[in-house]
Amino acid sequence: FHVDPGAISRAIAQRARLVSEDTRFAESPFQMRAMQEGLYYQGGKRDDITVIVAVVTDLEDTPDRR
Repeated sequence: FHVDPGAISRAIAQRARLVSEDTRFAESPFQMRAMQEGLYYQGGKRDDITVIVAVVTDLEDTPDRR
């Protein structure tokens, strides 16, 4: 079973970007704060998307596992 963390992180980041640009998901923490400051802003902050993917596996077959 092969997992590609790069492909997973790219897919999640792309989805997050699409959601941040979609006006149906208009309420974001960034938008709410901007509105509190008297600024009109719709959506999320596009340059603030971070994705971390970790693959955890069992190394039971490793010879030096103690």
